[in-house]
Amino acid sequence: MFSSVPQLDQADVFYEPTQLSKKHKVLIVDDELQILVGLKRALRSDFEIEAVTSSEQALHMIEMNDPYTAIISDMHMPQEDGISFLAKAKQLAPQTVRILLTGDGSTATTIGAVNRGHVFRFLSKPCSLDLLRSTIEDAVLEYNRSVGFNRKTSELLGLFQHEFRTPLHQIIGFSSLLAEETVSPEDLKDYALHIHQCGQDILQMTNQQLILRQIDEGCYSPHKQWVSVKDLISPVIAHNVLKSMQMNIDLVCNMEDEAEKLYVDKDLMRLALDCLISNALKFNCSGGCVHVVYHTANGLNSFQSIEVTDTGLGFGDVDIEALKQPLIQADMSRT
Repeated sequence: MFSSVPQLDQADVFYEPTQLSKKHKVLIVDDELQILVGLKRALRSDFEIEAVTSSEQALHMIEMNDPYTAIISDMHMPQEDGISFLAKAKQLAPQTVRILLTGDGSTATTIGAVNRGHVFRFLSKPCSLDLLRSTIEDAVLEYNRSVGFNRKTSELLGLFQHEFRTPLHQIIGFSSLLAEETVSPEDLKDYALHIHQCGQDILQMTNQQLILRQIDEGCYSPHKQWVSVKDLISPVIAHNVLKSMQMNIDLVCNMEDEAEKLYVDKDLMRLALDCLISNALKFNCSGGCVHVVYHTANGLNSFQSIEVTDTGLGFGDVDIEALKQPLIQADMSRT
């Protein structure tokens, strides 16, 4: 079945937990014990290999252990075929990548494996160790991509549920008020401003998330250009000023030289500044103040800086560490 597979004692095939292992876990299921023994010896330097001779044992291990990166199953086994087993494995561990070993390349087998087992890759017998190893490496990449995608999706859904709900509810509420015939001209203008601000907030958050996703995936291309301090900071202040008024928080901006130019990525700088100001407002209290200050220092250690300070309660050490992670929010219960 496999070329160049070393032979070992049967005891070597049984499951042996590896403490603090950083290798990716791979479960191999085949009713031929000697094949499992040899594969475990050949692959264990690169992966944490666990091997069993029946689908029943395999399903028990999938159910009891942390998720496997990949499951490799033989097609023909006494208790049930590999397709049926992999279909059950998918129900227990949907993110685990499934690989099928088969000597049957018929159309029916292929269709069954795709539709029922959702197989990532087919390997025909006999299969070389090099091909098997490279296939597992591809499975590791696929597993990491899948897990990363699901994690990011959950984070985004949580963020959108928290951040988008308020402006969307406000848009619905103020739109309903606009439909009333008794709305005064003053109220009409006020409601329209609120709806416009909520729309701006949603657009801003959407653009920010698109940029953050591109950065996280390594596909963002910075576009640096010369931009004045005023053009860099003023739109961000304008975006947050109504929010600060609604929260009864003073938003103060001081620029030593608003005409001075910086060579930066304008979108990234605005994103960072907007996040800082938004958090400064969010974690502040009514009657508080947020200062945005641009200043320069000349001399041997010359620099330019934009600082955002506020009168809020601040963060504890645990919160600060958590906020270094992408899309993590600190506990707001203190404010």
